[in-house]
Amino acid sequence: MNIALIAAESLRPRLRELVLLARGQVVAPDAEAGVDVTLVSGSEASAKATVPALVRQGQAVWVVPESVLGSEFVYEQIPLDDEYPHQLRAIWPLRLAAAVMELKRQLVDRRFGAILHLQMERTTSGGPTFFPEIAHAAWLQDADLLRYLAAGDYKRVTAIHSGLSSQGITTASVSLNGDDVPDAMWAFRAVGSPRAELTITTDRGAAVLAWEGDASPTLTVNCQLVALSPDSPSPVPPHSPLAGPIVSLTGSHEDRGDTGLGESGDDRRVLPEGVTAWGEAVRAFDLLDAARRSLLRKRTVELQFESTSERSQFKTHMTAVGCSLLLLTILGWIGLLFAGRMLDPRDTQQKQSENAGFVFTSDQFDGPQLNSHGRETMTEIVENFGRRSATILIDGDPSAAESVERRAVVVRELESAKLDNGEVRTLVRPLQGVWFKRGMLLAWVVLFLPLGVMLAIQLLIGVTPSPGLSARRPLLE
Repeated sequence: MNIALIAAESLRPRLRELVLLARGQVVAPDAEAGVDVTLVSGSEASAKATVPALVRQGQAVWVVPESVLGSEFVYEQIPLDDEYPHQLRAIWPLRLAAAVMELKRQLVDRRFGAILHLQMERTTSGGPTFFPEIAHAAWLQDADLLRYLAAGDYKRVTAIHSGLSSQGITTASVSLNGDDVPDAMWAFRAVGSPRAELTITTDRGAAVLAWEGDASPTLTVNCQLVALSPDSPSPVPPHSPLAGPIVSLTGSHEDRGDTGLGESGDDRRVLPEGVTAWGEAVRAFDLLDAARRSLLRKRTVELQFESTSERSQFKTHMTAVGCSLLLLTILGWIGLLFAGRMLDPRDTQQKQSENAGFVFTSDQFDGPQLNSHGRETMTEIVENFGRRSATILIDGDPSAAESVERRAVVVRELESAKLDNGEVRTLVRPLQGVWFKRGMLLAWVVLFLPLGVMLAIQLLIGVTPSPGLSARRPLLE
């Protein structure tokens, strides 16, 4: 299997070791022999720049899940994984270790019976204090290992940081609980040399995985050291209960019983046990986010169940806000109708003329002559003159010469249209309530605007496409 690396130069030695565990060989991205898989490791920015583009080009991509990737990047790739299935994978260094694979085999074979408890302690050099992000980085990989060995999903996470000071913390611990899955405890300290120890207690004894520095882990079962074959870090055999579906590097499926090689030779391979679907990375980051949220809340955080509570609270709040706005709008509507009736300074004649559109204001005249706006109003009056009995009002002082000339112009237009009683129905008078109408218009807008915004939000929630996280990722409180 030809694997190309995309990572910073400082990360390449570690990735080359990972490729060897996965039974692959490192090649250049433009190797003539072809690239089966591109292995990506690094920060969120570099992953965003490479992973989506490679997947859309039809290439198989393996990503090393690390806390520097960030939860948003991991969750944002879920639609990409749905659109291009089996091309985006997560590769877990701890799962590829020979001791871990042997322990998993024995757990699946039920040689130890049912698992009662998992406890993992990890230490690093330095100290006695360290920054929380160092613990988060270690927790992400260990959380996946605990899920992998427990063969279940944890639903309750409790995280505690002890010895908090300006220099950091002294201890980070996380406890995991769930339904039909054994409890797990995890602790991280910065004392002594780098070391990790995972103890799995069953009803038939205990198994211990131990790491010393960068060395490969050892496996001890009931105080007996298990000898590991040098070929142990190989892909899980297809007949093993651990094996997933046989998947080609281009993404098509075969049955579990197939060897994955077929008639075409070695163009189809069984994926290494440490290479998983992208959903496993999502689950690990769920636990990382849950631990962070638990630290902020200072209590246990529930996955999956908490999302229902949040949705219920959201619906309750939206319902309460919507009902309140509707009630206030109705009360305001009644109040504005009452205010408009009692405070309106206009008389009946002016209201009738305005409703009929039979009103000329000063901005519809250029001197005594009608401008374009005034002529549009005159055209409407001529068309509706016979159907309406309202008086034609011209805003102005009846004794002013200019107002008299404007009235004469309007009367001539009516006579030229051969309308009877045009002169009798044309009147010059000052119009009242101009600012009142503008104030009422503004009041109506202010009254209905909050309700309109609320309805727009409801509409957007309904038409916005789902990001696809609800089915794949449990929400946190």
